[in-house]
Amino acid sequence: EIIRFAKTFFLDVKDATFFESSGIADLMTTCFAGRGQRLAAEFVRCRQKKDWATLEKELLNGQQIPDWHNVQHVYHFLRSRRMLEKFPLFTAVYMIGFAHHPPIEIVDALKARPYGAEGADANASKTEKKRSQKEEEEEGNTCNVKPKSKKKE
Repeated sequence: EIIRFAKTFFLDVKDATFFESSGIADLMTTCFAGRGQRLAAEFVRCRQKKDWATLEKELLNGQQIPDWHNVQHVYHFLRSRRMLEKFPLFTAVYMIGFAHHPPIEIVDALKARPYGAEGADANASKTEKKRSQKEEEEEGNTCNVKPKSKKKE
């Protein structure tokens, strides 16, 4: 979706840009090990009971990151152009992060077809069943924010 977004709204976008170290590699690092990943994981663990600013303050010792702000900007940009259905992953991330949709919806977004909602709709009943099972499994899980401690040398 990132590549499609860039090519849709910006002229002269080159595919090679996305495959440089500041492109897909940076995105993968951010998703698997970055501060944004830690923040998002804690957001899900807290069952969305704390807002992003609170978690950022507690988890990152006052550091701020642009991730959750960017999600809002992209969503509103797409909504104002009536293009949300063409970007199901961006839309799902926003809905989970700011409209209290269950995190499992990210799975539907990943399965969705790029230019329509058929993929997500076809899997709705399966996702509902998975959501119920996941909620039962997580009943005992509580929000446990601990700031990252500094290592002693």
